[in-house]
This record gives sequence, C-alpha cells and structure tokens, in this order.
Amino acid sequence: MSISAQQPNDSNVYVSSLWTTRTGDYHNDVEITLPRPIIAADGYSLKMSILSLTIASMQMAVNVYTNSLTISGITATLTPGNYSATVLAAALTSLFSTRSVAFNTLTSKMTFSSSTSMVISGSMCDILGISQGASGLVISSQQNVDLSGNDSIYVYTSLSVDSLNAAQASKRGLLALVQNDVPPLGILHYWDPDCRQGGIIGDRSIFGFHLSLADSRGRGLLASLPFSAMIKITQVATDPSATILNFTVTVTLNGGTAPTWASHGYSYLQSLNLYASAGSTQIESVAQYNALHAALRDCCTSQDMVRTRDTLTLGSDGTRLRSPVPNVYSTTTSCTYAIPLISVIGTLSNTERYLPLHALSSPLRLDIELANAATAIASGGTTAATSATYAVTGVTLDCEYITLADDAHRSICALTNNQFAWSSSQWKTFRTVHAAGQMSNAIMIPSRVTSMKSLLIAQREAASGFDLSKSSITQRLRNNLKQYQVRCGSSWINATPVSATGTALPAYIEAVKVFSNPASESGCGLFASDSWALDTNVAPTSSSVEGSFIIGVELEAFSQNAKLISGHSTSANSLVAEIAFASTPLGVNIDCFTECDASFFIDGNTKQFTVAA
Repeated sequence: MSISAQQPNDSNVYVSSLWTTRTGDYHNDVEITLPRPIIAADGYSLKMSILSLTIASMQMAVNVYTNSLTISGITATLTPGNYSATVLAAALTSLFSTRSVAFNTLTSKMTFSSSTSMVISGSMCDILGISQGASGLVISSQQNVDLSGNDSIYVYTSLSVDSLNAAQASKRGLLALVQNDVPPLGILHYWDPDCRQGGIIGDRSIFGFHLSLADSRGRGLLASLPFSAMIKITQVATDPSATILNFTVTVTLNGGTAPTWASHGYSYLQSLNLYASAGSTQIESVAQYNALHAALRDCCTSQDMVRTRDTLTLGSDGTRLRSPVPNVYSTTTSCTYAIPLISVIGTLSNTERYLPLHALSSPLRLDIELANAATAIASGGTTAATSATYAVTGVTLDCEYITLADDAHRSICALTNNQFAWSSSQWKTFRTVHAAGQMSNAIMIPSRVTSMKSLLIAQREAASGFDLSKSSITQRLRNNLKQYQVRCGSSWINATPVSATGTALPAYIEAVKVFSNPASESGCGLFASDSWALDTNVAPTSSSVEGSFIIGVELEAFSQNAKLISGHSTSANSLVAEIAFASTPLGVNIDCFTECDASFFIDGNTKQFTVAA
C-alpha cells in the first residue's frame, strides 16, 4: 500500500545580527525570538539547517586569542592585525628590544636569540609553532609559523540537534561547518540548497533560539561586522530501515619502510549505543561492534556484492573477499566509507517497517565509540609502520523519510491508541579472556532473555588487539580448538561435541546453519578452505588471507522460514560453551555474540520507548 500525502510547508527564518540581541561586542552570538512559533505537524519532526550565510572574514591572523607573548617574565601584547611573518618578526623585535627575532623564509620558522637564557610562553606560541615554556639561548619554531587565519566557521544553535561533531565533541547543536575560503576582509557566501548539513531537533515547537559562531578552535568567532543567515526548518518523518553511516578517515603512519595500511569501514566502530528519552533510556548496546560486523559479514554477505558494492562502500579487496585493500601510504592517506548499521535503526529493521519516532518527546541518540588506531588499522609493506593515528571527518547518518497526511496519521493513531509495538532482534557481546596454554574452558554467557536466537563465538589473539602489524578485527583463529559443545543450564544444545580438528568441517556446517541452509547451493557467506582452519595470525600483505574460524550455534527451535519467538530461554539458566583444545592454544580474547528476540514499544501518549527481550 502506498500513501500519497501533502508535505507540510517549510519555514524560512531570516537572521541578521543587526536586528537581534547580541550577547557581547562581537557578532558571534545572537538571540532570536520568532514572531510566531514553528510547530511540528502530527507525524513529523523538525529539521533545522543553514540554507545560506553571509559574513565578512574579520578574524585576523593575530587576534585577541593569539596576541600575547611572555619572554622571561616580561609580557607584551601585540595589536591585532593581518601580519606577514616578516612584519611580525619586526614587531616582536621592537617589543622585546633585548632579544633578536628573525623569520626564515626558507623554513617558514621564527627564531628568538638572546645573550642570556630565556623562557617563552603565551598565547602567541600557538601561531609561532613554539611549545609553551620553551627555554634556551636560541628558540625556534617546531612547526611552521601559522598566519593563515581562521579556516572554518562552526555554526551552533542552542537547540538540541542530533548531529555528530568529532572535532568538538563537548558541544552539541551543530548546524553547519562552513569552510572559510576567502581572504582577510573578504565576504564569505555559504549556500546549502539541499540542506545536507543540520539535523533533527529535539523540540516539537520552536519559539526562539540562540545562534552562535565559533572559529576552527571552537572559540567565539571574532566577527566585528554583522552577518546574515537564512535558516530553513523542514518537517520530516523518519524511516530508519535504510540507515547508512558515512564518514571519511584520514590516516597518519609513522615509521616503517614503504608501509601500507588496510581497514574496512566498520573496523573503526568499537561500540554502538542507542538511547531514547534524551539519553535516559538505553535501547541497544553492542560492544566489540567491529568484530561483530566482520563476523556477520562473513556469515551473510553475497560474494558478488563483495566484488562490486563493498569495494566502493567498505574499502574491500575484490580479489580477497574478506580482506580490505592494502593502501600504499605514500599515495593514499584517506578513504570514505558508507556502512549499514547492525541496529534496530538499521539492518535489523526491514524495508517494510517504519518506526514511529514522531511519537517520542525527543530524537533518538546514537553514540559510537571509535576504535584505537592500532586495532582498526593493519599495516604491512616492506616494513610495517610503528604507530598510527587517524582523523574522522564528514560524518553523516543518512536515513530515508516518509511523509503522512495529518488525516492518515490520525487514523493510524486511532487504530493503535497511539501505541506502537513491533518485534525485531538485538545483539549483545560478552567477553572471556583465555590464557595461553589453558587446554579447556567453560565459557559463561550471562545473557538472561526469553528467546535466544543465535550464538557466535570468536577467538582473536589478545596480543594482536593493539598491534598495528596485525589484522585484529577480521582475523579470527581456530587456535588449535579440538571440539566445543554448548548447553543451557544442564540441557545440551549440541547433542554431541562438535569437532574442529582437521578441516573443521563439522564446525563449518554448524556455523552456516545459523543464517542459511548448508545444503543449499544458493547460500551466502565468505568462508573458504584457505581461511577457515587457521590456528595462528597471518601478517597483512597484498595476498594474505586472515583466519575466519567462528563457532556458530543455531538456537531457533523452529524453521528458519517462519521464525517466531522460538529460541532458547535463558531466563533461568545461562548459556555455557564447553571448549577443549587439541594442542597448546594462544592467549585469546573470546567474544560471545548473542542474538535474541526483542519487543519494541513506543507509547505516543507518554512519549516513552521501551524494550523487552
């Protein structure tokens, strides 16, 4: 059934800092009071974005944030201005007559000289490239002198906006990051007709708000002249079934010889947490998200999709289906990824399900913890890099939206009493540390749920978790495993122990049964004989194949074709995995990923979102 509806009209708010109440001398924080409120229609939320912004580039290279310098207890304050490096050196020489200040045009560095030892500190050290408290007879810039001025403008609102800002995580309400690409005293014109920046706000109605501008360091923009902006407020309804997380990663490698770096997009996501009710209610929590994503991809992904789509969206190598492309660092330092999320706002909601988020009092909040660089990245090459860092930029969470006419929405609310319930599933993670040489283990999985659907158990070498030269996310080991058997309380789920020796074929059949039919020729998955039964780590190269072994246990009691709430109940008894090794195992982290049936309920009358599993 398709519903055609009239989209509520957008609202445009024109703002001039001349006509608003400013909180200070600069035009960087204004209070806006609307002549009439903007109210979300039934079935919709409000999205705020900056349609246009016009502002003069008035923040000078040397300004009140950077114009103070102290040398051996004597402080001088320079008049703000757009100095060249040579003019700045001359000005500092006149302020500190007993010191010599020179700028080297070849190295772009400033050098201070004195007949006696000196100590330099102050806000100007930032643009001079000198460390606070540097001392000596001769002190030079460690980095190039930076007189480029402010290169970007952050636009914030006092309203709660569901947007991510990795650069300034302490601030919320980010509407736009505007690149300042005009020279000093030039006029910047920003235009975003598609409203790609901005986000859903938490309020159902807007009577007024603050608009503030910050420089690239998060400080109030030193805007001495007025600015004007057009703020667009649209009304949207959300379909989270096709949620895609987009972002760009820029990697910095240190050391090594001709090093390479490799990572899938999901490798950078350490954990995922979803909250409702302004963060007071937790809906989902998945630790070791990157390892879970890798495991489910191995179990469920079509090989044709890996050779085509995943080479574009995840950075996959089309010839080695489980491995990412080994990027040569000298030519490639950044990659852009588009990742479907394993979440109720992502792949766990099918395309025929539209979540009634309009019935909540505030937007959902998605918290993502980023992984350590040595965990997310695998370095190879002639000699692997010794250390690495990475920066994440351009983060967007793309969702599909549907719109309903008010009468259609009222009809649905009347039929449901404004209460919405649906079923889906949840993944959770439980970790056990297994010591090297320990020949058996009874792994307790303390998840108490009504219906446990699936269990995946991954062994990853503990020593490789923060080793840049290892593939710690995609590399799962058999680790000389002899057999395993899983029980719920005293009842065995596997009638007999499952063998993992030799080619580990019985273990493979059990793992495939979790998501598909091992007898079908049309099944999906990326497991193969060259990766399935590896017992030790393989160094990442352009031809390496990492271990893919995983313990999989199907816990559904009925047919895969007609799944009900039919898994094993662990309400009274925990799952226990009994494992035994054929020979000395490595020390590993054993991650147990459990999938359970869950009931989700949104009460539009109380605006509450609850989950029962």
